[in-house]
Amino acid sequence: MKHYQHLNKEERFYIWNALRTGSTQKEVAVTLGRHPSTISREIKRNKYARAKIYTYHWALEIVRWRKRRVARTKHRKLNQAKINMIEQLIRHNLSPEQVSGYLKIHHNISISHETIYRYIYSDKARHQSLKPFMRQGAKRRRKG
Repeated sequence: MKHYQHLNKEERFYIWNALRTGSTQKEVAVTLGRHPSTISREIKRNKYARAKIYTYHWALEIVRWRKRRVARTKHRKLNQAKINMIEQLIRHNLSPEQVSGYLKIHHNISISHETIYRYIYSDKARHQSLKPFMRQGAKRRRKG
């Protein structure tokens, strides 16, 4: 099974240049070794809306903007009050799955167990202090 890879700067530049010289989306896709729908989605998603054209510089700016937006909102669900509740519940030997369920039922707070795991593992000192209360001393998780 092939894994999805984002288009890089060079591929975006090639798309822009090829479209300016009159190449079709299918020709661009064959040259880059990508599926034609990938090229079509890239053009549709990252073109300059007012001019209705695809430009390399505008596409890079849109991609950067999306990455910054995602980075800003990544951990917005956790504030100090929620963190204190999570740590207190874990110190009472509840697993992150149980903490998530407890908060949902008793406090109407929706936080996934994965967010709780990410919070615990994000700081080594925090992980060490909460490790005795965790059900299993699980291996440190890494992105696939």
